[in-house]
Amino acid sequence: MESQRSQQNGTMTDTALKLGLPQPRIVERDFARSDRIGWSCHYGAIETAARYAGVAIRPESFDASWAHGCVPPWTSLSGAMMCCCAPEWTRLPVLAWRDDHARRFSLDGARDVRLAGAPILYADDGPVQRIPGSLLVMPMHSLAGERLEDRSFLQRYADDIARHAGSFSYIVASIHSCCVSNGMWIPEFRSNSIPVTLGASWADVNALVRMRRLFSSFESMTTNGWGSHVAYALAFGCRVSIHGPAPEIKRDQLLQDESWRRSPKDLDEHLQAAAERRDLAYLADHCRPPDAAVADVEKGRFLLGADHQLSRTEMKAMLADVTRLRFPKMVWNTKQLGKRVLRRLMRLR
Repeated sequence: MESQRSQQNGTMTDTALKLGLPQPRIVERDFARSDRIGWSCHYGAIETAARYAGVAIRPESFDASWAHGCVPPWTSLSGAMMCCCAPEWTRLPVLAWRDDHARRFSLDGARDVRLAGAPILYADDGPVQRIPGSLLVMPMHSLAGERLEDRSFLQRYADDIARHAGSFSYIVASIHSCCVSNGMWIPEFRSNSIPVTLGASWADVNALVRMRRLFSSFESMTTNGWGSHVAYALAFGCRVSIHGPAPEIKRDQLLQDESWRRSPKDLDEHLQAAAERRDLAYLADHCRPPDAAVADVEKGRFLLGADHQLSRTEMKAMLADVTRLRFPKMVWNTKQLGKRVLRRLMRLR
């Protein structure tokens, strides 16, 4: 089993190198600290913003809440849920993606709401060229530890992608780290000779850079349901297709997630939106097979709040305002000053 996993990881790495993707850099986070800021550190959002601003900060000093997932306009999730139910989210600066998010945060009691757009807007895409005739396959991701009672839809989806392979010159499937850990998708795509690469991992500080480069490298992206990846792909110029069998969304599976457990009312709203297929109504133009995918950069930019992206100078100022770096720096400077004063006094004796 271990050798098989090692071989899978090696093959995924080879595919990533061919695409020029940065290697994952996994960083362990302190649970209590991450929970306090609503998991704003997920996917390397803080490091990505710091690189964009040209500053070096410690992620644990970041003291604000910045959502790491795209909350769509067809749901009515609470401000608390958009901050992953961080215990004291109303007392922190809240960085909103869009105007509708900002209004909801304020309505639900946030004291300091600032518009900044999505974290991925600040990821460097580098010198990337789109691969002619390329298709990126990115199925909806699972939760950590999720187990499927019926895996048949995985093979049906991979088989369906293979039936459309003749319309493309290059196909790669991007798989979320939770799905890799759960043993999902890799055997199914490999059985159809479709290369696989590691997609996003919440603990990877390079995740947003990887994602932006992926979406900037492929002409089309197909998936089997809504997720932030749909907004990302649209915003960065992919033609997008939503097609094929999707997993059934079950309440007991979502309750494995800490945020949903803390907000059952929001979970009910999420399940109701899924049952009514509000996502497919909003994204109706994209509900078509991969070879008929449609681009809509304007819609993608709206979903990410691209009009609210900060300049490098503005981001630098914002990070300075929401990080707790000044006090430690002041203590260090005081210690150094004390040492210099002591050395001078010793010379005067």
